[in-house]
Parts: sequence; structure tokens; C-alpha cells
Amino acid sequence: MRIAGVTQLTASSVEQHDPVELSFPINDGKIPLESICEGRVFSLEEVPAVIRMVLREHIWMRLSGDSSFYVHFGYDYNMFAGFDGDYFSLNNFQTDIFYEEEFLSPYWPEEEEELP
Repeated sequence: MRIAGVTQLTASSVEQHDPVELSFPINDGKIPLESICEGRVFSLEEVPAVIRMVLREHIWMRLSGDSSFYVHFGYDYNMFAGFDGDYFSLNNFQTDIFYEEEFLSPYWPEEEEELP
């Protein structure tokens, strides 16, 4: 996100999956699940907690930010992140846990649905 110059991400297409768990906060009380709604803006410090909530299937959403940056979630714990920038600048970002490939997310919204 920092490579793309993103300072915050906005939630869209929010779906809450665990209504029983709405009454208690997740991730050490940083972000209560009930506070997450359509259009909610998350700081970079909050994003890791939000990603954990989605991957643990408490909630589902798309995240978007500046520079057309996006984070989408798929089945089997897949996470798709991308941005409208220099793909080759990612070469300086080396890790064994990410697989990089240049393509559009399969979870991109339909034409009538717009990201904020």
C-alpha cells in the first residue's frame, strides 16, 4: 500500500457473516465488528486487523483506496491486491508468501456496482 501511496482504504460491498459475534470486538478491541459498514474508512494501521476479520470469515468486503488501489478477497483464503501504478516497482518487494501476477481481480465489481 505504501508503494502505491495509499494512506487509507474504504470498505464496499460489506457483508457480515457472524451475527452472534456482533456484540464483542475482534482483534484486541481495536475494531468492533459492529462498527464496520459500507463506506467505512480504515487507516493503514487498521487494515491488518480488517484483513484478519475477512480471512476468518467474520465479515466480507472489498477495500479500495487512492491510485485505484484495491484489496479483494476470494475463496480458500485468496487475497487480490492491485493498483494503477508501475508493476515493476514491486520487484523491490521480495517475500515468499505472495505470488504476484499482472491481471484484474476476479472479484472486481459488476458495472452497475461502483467502488468509492
